[in-house]
Amino acid sequence: MIVHRAWLVPAFFCFWIACGADEEDGAASPADAAAEVTGAMCDWIGECGQWQFDCDETGCTADLLDTSRAECVADRTLDGLDQADCADLTASEQQQLDSCIDGLASRPCVTQSEVDAYLAALEAGEEPDLPGEPAPAACDELAEVFVACAETAGL
Repeated sequence: MIVHRAWLVPAFFCFWIACGADEEDGAASPADAAAEVTGAMCDWIGECGQWQFDCDETGCTADLLDTSRAECVADRTLDGLDQADCADLTASEQQQLDSCIDGLASRPCVTQSEVDAYLAALEAGEEPDLPGEPAPAACDELAEVFVACAETAGL
């Protein structure tokens, strides 16, 4: 059986963590930025829920899971990223962060018709994007920052 859990975000979000902003200069570290993105995405999941897709030789099914914001954040926390020795975001990266968060917050919830089309494509042997994808381009652009920081921390 193949299980697809639709977190509806790109792979770099596996580097999320909860922490605060640098109050001295207002600059965000990669860990701070990841926490902001996590918050925005988990607000969306808390409001919209998340889909879980299960496929086997007889077909595919989808269940809408009710996930709280707190549960979402806890599931996406990577301990240690806030201790990594990573440079704060540049002004350009901070703008990307703001655009990413705005884009995540403005996404509509995934509809049943989008889920049905996704399941039909899976059953037809296609490899479609998850419903609700792609993530905002600004989020994808930040992926390198998060990945590099996590790698320096050995995570």
